[in-house]
Amino acid sequence: MSKYEYNTFIIGAGFSAAAGLPLGDSLMRLVIDESKKIPIKEGYTETLYETILKPDIEVYLRYKSWCGIKLDSEEQINFEDFISYLDLNNYLVLTGESWSEEGERSQILIRNLIAKVLYGLELSLSEEKKSLYNNFAKQLKPNDLVLTFNYDTLLDNALKRNDIQFRYNGFRYKKINEDGSGILDDENEDVIFLKMHGSIHWFSKDSYDQSLEYHSKKGNPHLAYHTIFKNPYHFDPQKVIKGCAFPDDPLNNVYEVSNLSAYFDLGELVIECPLIISPSFNKLIHMQKLRDFWRGFNETGVFSKNFVIIGFSLPDHDEYIRLPLFRAVYNFQHSDYYTGREKNRLKVIDFKKTDEEKIAFKKNYSILDESKTDFYFEGFDENMVDKLLQNL
Repeated sequence: MSKYEYNTFIIGAGFSAAAGLPLGDSLMRLVIDESKKIPIKEGYTETLYETILKPDIEVYLRYKSWCGIKLDSEEQINFEDFISYLDLNNYLVLTGESWSEEGERSQILIRNLIAKVLYGLELSLSEEKKSLYNNFAKQLKPNDLVLTFNYDTLLDNALKRNDIQFRYNGFRYKKINEDGSGILDDENEDVIFLKMHGSIHWFSKDSYDQSLEYHSKKGNPHLAYHTIFKNPYHFDPQKVIKGCAFPDDPLNNVYEVSNLSAYFDLGELVIECPLIISPSFNKLIHMQKLRDFWRGFNETGVFSKNFVIIGFSLPDHDEYIRLPLFRAVYNFQHSDYYTGREKNRLKVIDFKKTDEEKIAFKKNYSILDESKTDFYFEGFDENMVDKLLQNL
């Protein structure tokens, strides 16, 4: 395959479900359960749930009741809707003030606990499950494009275990010129791995820098707070961007951290949090740092040799993705006439048991040309890697 051809992979929650990671509401139930175990402070009996989440949940339930939607208990809550409510409340500053730039306390806590739950499950991953992701990672070739909407580090770790060169930024530059232009580094052999909703091990340094500047002006720089960036020698944060970066690149101040266990032991779970976009209908409110991942996406798929969608059901809370995904699959399925390049059939891998589920799934994916698409509803597993991906 030419270096100017590549394979495109779109990865959703079903990719991680193969490792036993929870989906949707199941994840949020675990987040709620985790919040009920953690005291608000050492020596206190009140938990993070009682002090922070429960009051917001109670107000949300009253709001839904006023809207004519009667929910008898917390178990009936659609958590994407609850988080959307929190997002709007914070974005519109309806309380008259904002807790922090990261959001209100409940928003920050939810992001931390999503990361904590997923990280804990990853730590207990069996060697058999790791081998599935190892085998998938080994099929990736230089210049392949992988887009994931998952927060976990299953594939990140598999790439590292197998010494596969990859980067998190779409473009890599050799040099940034004074006139604002850049020289692309097109000699590398990276797999391009874009985490469209962030990652449990990514942290932005912006809030720490702002806090440090503020307290330095007051003569108390030691009061600036952030568990990771206050103790870089302990956490060894590494820049997410590989190569040179433009000064205004939103990812320029984002770092990856491997020592998450220490962070969850020491971190303030209502003050700082990983850079992840919570499962909300209002994700675009928080997309600023990650928006550049979409830049120029209308051209994606034109030169792809293969296009594979794994475990991404295009859920309602990710409706905004429909437009760019339509452009990418349309480019892939209809650009061969213009490029003169032969394309393979688009592959969609998901897990659906009944005919009704399969019909509904295909209806949701009406953006695909079914005459040029193969659907596989057995789910993502070793058989699927062996059957489909080794021949890409």
